[in-house]
Amino acid sequence: MLTWNTNLFYAHLVQGIAQFAIPFVSEKAKAFIIPVTSLFCNWDAGYPSQTLESQHSMTLLRYTALFSLLSAYGHYTVLKNWDTYISDLKLGRNRYRW
Repeated sequence: MLTWNTNLFYAHLVQGIAQFAIPFVSEKAKAFIIPVTSLFCNWDAGYPSQTLESQHSMTLLRYTALFSLLSAYGHYTVLKNWDTYISDLKLGRNRYRW
């Protein structure tokens, strides 16, 4: 299990770094931008009417890289506290589950 967590830490770390870096070198990846929108309620007419407004545009690949980096951090936390992790598993607990 130690080897598994170590391998997954490195895999998620490399994947996250690669996903974050690709839009800096690939114009196609950089151009894949999605809008972040939100609905707002307008009461100016005396009744509610919703308007959809664009709040932000984001390069999707950079933001999805955050999940891989967060996963790498989770594996790192388990590896850093390995003895506690194993002793807790023997007691039927997993405080490092996320």
